Amino acid sequence: MHSYAIEVWLQCIADYTEATTCSSLASLSLPNKRKVLGSISGNPASNRGGQDGGPFKVQGPKAIHAVDLNPNDDAPTLRTSRRRRTKASSEEAGFHQELPHRPGAARTGSPRKQKVNTPQDQDASLGNSDPNTERDLEYDVDHNAKSKLAAAISAPVPYQHPIATPPTSFSPPSVPESSAPTAKSGRSKSPVKTLADLAGASKPPILLPLEAGTLPEDAQNLYKKLLRISKGRNLIPAAVKDRFELASGPLEPWEIDVTTLSSINELEREIDLAQRICKKAHTLTRDGHAEPGWNCDVHSPILDLALDCFNRVEPINITTATLCPGLAPKLEVNSQTMQSKLVDYSINLVPDTNSPLAYAIDTFIASQSFEMRTITPTMYDPVRRRPQGIAIETKAPSSSSEPMVQLSVWAKATFTRFHQLLQSNPQAKTLRTPTLPFIAVRGHEWDLWFGHDKKDAFELYGPFSIGCTKSLVKTWMLITSLRALGEWVDEDFCIWLESAVGLQNQQEDC
Repeated sequence: MHSYAIEVWLQCIADYTEATTCSSLASLSLPNKRKVLGSISGNPASNRGGQDGGPFKVQGPKAIHAVDLNPNDDAPTLRTSRRRRTKASSEEAGFHQELPHRPGAARTGSPRKQKVNTPQDQDASLGNSDPNTERDLEYDVDHNAKSKLAAAISAPVPYQHPIATPPTSFSPPSVPESSAPTAKSGRSKSPVKTLADLAGASKPPILLPLEAGTLPEDAQNLYKKLLRISKGRNLIPAAVKDRFELASGPLEPWEIDVTTLSSINELEREIDLAQRICKKAHTLTRDGHAEPGWNCDVHSPILDLALDCFNRVEPINITTATLCPGLAPKLEVNSQTMQSKLVDYSINLVPDTNSPLAYAIDTFIASQSFEMRTITPTMYDPVRRRPQGIAIETKAPSSSSEPMVQLSVWAKATFTRFHQLLQSNPQAKTLRTPTLPFIAVRGHEWDLWFGHDKKDAFELYGPFSIGCTKSLVKTWMLITSLRALGEWVDEDFCIWLESAVGLQNQQEDC
């Protein structure tokens, strides 16, 4: 088997020599070919595939086996043919011409399918020196077969498993910096992040301390009522005082309300809900929940509990509502709109169906342009026909942003819309916009601000605590304060709104 392999390599060299240097070598017998090849290589021993270090030295059976069987090797691939070969046929096939070769380029085209001789036929052909009758082995010779064949024979080729070869690393093409996409590039960011940024607005807010002597006249009654609640006077219903004393300790006589006529069952239900909300608020604080968790588990339930007793007052979640583009305040420096300043809730007046107030609101909305068909500062459909009395902004305890930034921007947009409402009614040109309550919430704490719009200034009075969710008594104080604000929306705000839309008999609907 080994001698046969050596004969195969020698025949390959003979074919290559025949095609490139000595085309007449084909007429010689196999022994004479060996002599010629030995004289060319300078080592006669190479005729026999000798082991003495000739230029075409074979390094044992392993090298022959590796070169002969490895399909990825650069050595020539053995191919045989049964057709007769003569000198004329080889010249006609063009083997004496050197084919053009481009380094590194793969060979194109598929080789012609040929039949492989049996060992008996090959042995017979080796013993036959007649060039017209012998059947020799044929090989597909590469363009640089001589150098590749010499390298393959002179050194053994170890077998490498395809999986053991590490893959070539791939580097993606670099993207120019100008064409690389940026995160959130489609959404413009608001330049307003703190109250200090509002100083560049056309009418920046002025924060003032809340005092009875400085507060506008139309907000005095509401403030006094909230002040009495915050001091705890007549806060706890006498029928359920035992529940509060059990949770918070003994109560003072002036804290007990003996005038409440609510049923005990209803009061017990409300106290149970208040305790549940208070407990949930502490859980959210301990676990570090974000703003959506507070809105879902604490803020929405307590607003529903406090305002459920009103027929025309409703708290609405407006977290996704955006300001109308024409109502968003702008900075004086570059006229950039203060966008993305949203609030979480609004307490709205819901007019009775087919009432004069509802009809007047529909008339005003129909007279506006398409993008401004709303009575509120937003085109959010649930509140377009429900006037906003109070806006609420909530934050989690760990939030670093200021709730007053959103409230200030939203308050200015609300006053702008009310000014437009007054200008649409010739009878209300002398009417002024009311002082509006705004609520800022951070975790447990609820603070009230009063917003007052003047011709040359926008004033915010506060903060004023209206309760919290840290204890049952404080939670009940918050519920009572929210109900006082609901009464203001249902009465004072409704009266002003009817005057703004030009209704003659204001008291009939309110």
